[in-house]
Amino acid sequence: MKNKIFTILFALAALLATTSCGREDIDYDRSTDAKGQINLKDLLVDIEEENSTRVVNTDEFTVRIIDVASGIIHKQWIYQNMPEIATLKVGNYLVEAYSHELEVAAFENPYYHGEQTFTIKENEVTKLNKLTCTFSNIKVTIEYESDLAFLLGDDVNVKVQIGEGVLNFAKAESRAGYFAADNDVNIMTAELTGTIDGEAMSLRKVFSDVKAGEHRAIKFSMKGSGSGDISEEGGAAVGIEIDADCTIYDKDVEIGVDEGVIEDDEEPTGPTDPVEPGDPVAPVIEGVGFDIEQPINVPADGMEIVVDMTSEIGFKNINVTIDSETLTDDILNDVGLGSQFDLANPGDLAEGLASLEFPIGDQVIGAKEIKFDITNFTPLLGIYGAATHRFIINVIDLEGNSTTKTLTLISE
Repeated sequence: MKNKIFTILFALAALLATTSCGREDIDYDRSTDAKGQINLKDLLVDIEEENSTRVVNTDEFTVRIIDVASGIIHKQWIYQNMPEIATLKVGNYLVEAYSHELEVAAFENPYYHGEQTFTIKENEVTKLNKLTCTFSNIKVTIEYESDLAFLLGDDVNVKVQIGEGVLNFAKAESRAGYFAADNDVNIMTAELTGTIDGEAMSLRKVFSDVKAGEHRAIKFSMKGSGSGDISEEGGAAVGIEIDADCTIYDKDVEIGVDEGVIEDDEEPTGPTDPVEPGDPVAPVIEGVGFDIEQPINVPADGMEIVVDMTSEIGFKNINVTIDSETLTDDILNDVGLGSQFDLANPGDLAEGLASLEFPIGDQVIGAKEIKFDITNFTPLLGIYGAATHRFIINVIDLEGNSTTKTLTLISE
């Protein structure tokens, strides 16, 4: 009996010893789970702008920390709510910041992204100072040579596609399109369809070597006159041939020209000089007493802001797009406005525009000078808090010459 009891006690002792060793192993594993810290207090998310007139607010950018080896996201914050210190396990990490979730294609929604790697060491504080986010989309704008613009029907549309991204630019579309860059080098197609000088026609162009960070300005123009039918992809209007070229801009400075091809035997065409605001035939948009190219800080009670627009020929359209961080479509509708409108053809917005003392309809068409006075509108900007508001003004004269300027207001 005693031997049996000793045997049981010995077995229990062995079991307890095994369990104890197991606990020691677990504790040992935990002891290797070394950690360090990252100092985020001085981390500055900065912007390398794709357009010198654009004001980018980084407060709502997303910042996240990713484990380099596993790809696991360990931390994520909105930039303005980011803590001063964060604790991480020892290892190699990547910190990235971006403006919003990347879309394959969107109007007036440029995507900014930046990243850098860092290492966390045991019981040490790693400091990050600056993270530069760069413009990472492909920006596309559509232009028409003045002689061609005069002949365009209202049904004219340009379908632009890069990868899976597709945007349709209507005749009066003045906004820029922003496309995701799927590869280091991308293919862009632009297909114009619609009525030109009363005849249905189409043109398809393909542009290669399109890269992220570029602004591609596609300009359509007339090649000249001919006789007989035009080839299927070269247009269908009798006596009119159209073509398109693509200019590359870097921060509003022309840096190169890409060549588009729709057929193997077609000779590439060079660029045509765009109509600049200083040319005699181009409309002019200027701030009254201020530089329209520079952002303006607007106090809570508003301020006087008048934009002067002149044309030697007379206006056909004055298109305005309101791109605001706080003024939603619902808010604008409450005051009789919309995020887009044409002062020459106000439609259902006529009453609201008139109540703000904007010239509309016959006051615009054919006029050679228009005062766009938004003084009565500026007190509304600050009601919903500090934000950036962009008024994209596109004016077109009776001969199709076009000028676009952006008025940027920052409410306090």
